[in-house]
Parts: sequence; C-alpha cells; structure tokens
Amino acid sequence: MIRLAALAVCAFSAVALADPEVKIDCPAGMHFVKDKGCVANVGPKVACPGGTHFEGGKCVAIIDTSCPAGMHFVTGTGCVAGGKAAPKKTAEAPPPPPPERPEAEPTEKRKKKGGTFSSGFSDRLQASCGGLEVEVHGGPRLTGVRAMLLVDDRKVGDEQDVNVGQTKTITGQVGKQDVALLIQQGLWGTRYTLKVDGTECRLSK
Repeated sequence: MIRLAALAVCAFSAVALADPEVKIDCPAGMHFVKDKGCVANVGPKVACPGGTHFEGGKCVAIIDTSCPAGMHFVTGTGCVAGGKAAPKKTAEAPPPPPPERPEAEPTEKRKKKGGTFSSGFSDRLQASCGGLEVEVHGGPRLTGVRAMLLVDDRKVGDEQDVNVGQTKTITGQVGKQDVALLIQQGLWGTRYTLKVDGTECRLSK
C-alpha cells in the first residue's frame, strides 16, 4: 500500500513539472510550424490550360497587346488600324496681330505736300481764292517750264523759267492781299502751289 502511494506521488510530480502547452496565433493566411514560426499557407498548385494563367484564385486568359505594324491596341477592342494612337492636338497659338496702320498725317503736314501737279505741254490752271480769280499759265521749255501768274486778269510778279530740279516763286500783292505761287519742276511734270494770305488754294484745269 505504501509502495502504491509512493508511485502515485511520483507520477503527479512528473506531470506537475512538465512544460505547459504553448498556443501560437499567426496572421491570416499563415500557420505555425515548430522551429520555423509562422509560415504562409501554400495551397495545391493549380495547372491552367494553355493560353491562361492563374490569377486571383482562378485561371484567366492571357491578353497579348502586341499588334502588327500599322495597328495599335485598344482596350476592349483589340488591334485597330492606324499605328500608334494619334497624339492629342495641342492648341494652336493665336495669329499675330496685324501691323498697325500708320496714322493719317496731320492736316498741316498734308498742306506742305499740297499743290497741283501738271504734266501737260501747256498748263492753264485756275482758282477762286480769297475773293480773287487766279490763273496760272505754264509754257513748255526744253528742260522745264515758263510760269506766269494772273490775278483778276492782271499779271502779278515776273515770269519765271524753271528747269528740272529747280524751285522758284512768283509773289505779289493784290489790294491788301499777298499772293504767292511756288513752282517746282520735276522730271515728269510741274507742281504749282498757290497761296493767298498764307492759305493754300487748290488750282484746277
């Protein structure tokens, strides 16, 4: 009896001294392996038929995006004609503004360029200006013109011979008004500029 009791005590001591069982929790998709720790769960290898591959837990078709020359791949359609997709057209720069037109010359400046141009063999120009009736006679010469000024049928000043490239003036006074005729002889004709009291008067045939 004493011997049996001693055996029971020894057995209880052996159980009490044994290492306690340790439980290891691993993340999802992993499990515990002794001496290795947590390792990934590896399922059975799946063999997919030709033209497919295993993806996302199933066999899916292999999509070939390469196309022959002159074509390009479009998702959901396949190869279509046209080579590479046409690049997006960038916005064109606006055309440059037109050059500014020169402003009209001031009236005073235009007056300075005034006068009446005549290219006939015999000039006879007239004007009514400042209450005066004016006539200009220009007779042809070999290299220019002989000019004469008449006011109210009376000769004013001296006649002037004006050759090509020359400028001469006939001046005089009628009543209390000053009259001046500028004659400019060019290669192709004569320009006459008439002024009464400083105001230009337009001559006409």
